[in-house]
Amino acid sequence: MKFSIVLNSFNQVATIERTIVSCIKQAVDKEIILVDAGSTDGTLEIVERYRNQIDKIIVNTSVDLGQSHAINLGFANSTGDIQCWINSDDWFEDDGLERIEPIFRANSHPFTWVIACCNLYNEEQKEIFSVRRVNHLDMGVALEYGSRFWVPQQSTFWRREMFETVGPLVVHDHVTMDVEMFMRFTAMRKPYLSSEVVSNYAFHNASKGSVLRMESFVSQNKLRMHYAAMFQSYFATEGLDIGNTPVHFRRALQSDLQRFVSHVRSRNAAS
Repeated sequence: MKFSIVLNSFNQVATIERTIVSCIKQAVDKEIILVDAGSTDGTLEIVERYRNQIDKIIVNTSVDLGQSHAINLGFANSTGDIQCWINSDDWFEDDGLERIEPIFRANSHPFTWVIACCNLYNEEQKEIFSVRRVNHLDMGVALEYGSRFWVPQQSTFWRREMFETVGPLVVHDHVTMDVEMFMRFTAMRKPYLSSEVVSNYAFHNASKGSVLRMESFVSQNKLRMHYAAMFQSYFATEGLDIGNTPVHFRRALQSDLQRFVSHVRSRNAAS
């Protein structure tokens, strides 16, 4: 079982080394794929120090379509069974992936995905001020207006089959692309929720979660309305947990989901 870790970066000279080292330390069968959008602040010089320990380095300067495009590019160049991505200002716990691997070995379903926990780390004060954990997640939670559907992306892992079936990330969504994709994941199958803390999220004034908090809230609620309208007939009839619906409703819902995925891919291809 091999993990594919996609690390996306752009001008993160202050934190990129910590992220790279945390990926290298993972004592599992893994590949590290680093995608950089053409950093000019010294980030690439740090990356070069670790070239022999990074399986693929992609410096994408010709067409920069943003973070989602970079992550999709990383996964397109991956070969592992289990996929994840980490941003260049976050980092894994030293044995993070070791604690995730047994979960996948015990759950062989091709659409298995796992949400573990992450520390919320105050970069300015150098301290952990909270631990983010998800205690329950189904489409009911995902579609609840105003809910905090915050899946800790740094601590989320999935089988390749899941991404190939319902991915990729929406290229033109630069704020809630992870939320949108995890909604698709949730519609396909409920996640396995782990209490293990496997990563650290750096919360600082320049982080996307801090700068774009209100924009993210508005964008998430637009996503909820979109999904609710798309699947309302099935949700209204059978509830919101696809895992417990009769087979014929599940097939119908997945058929609609597949059509939406095709639409996402067409938009990405046209960009």
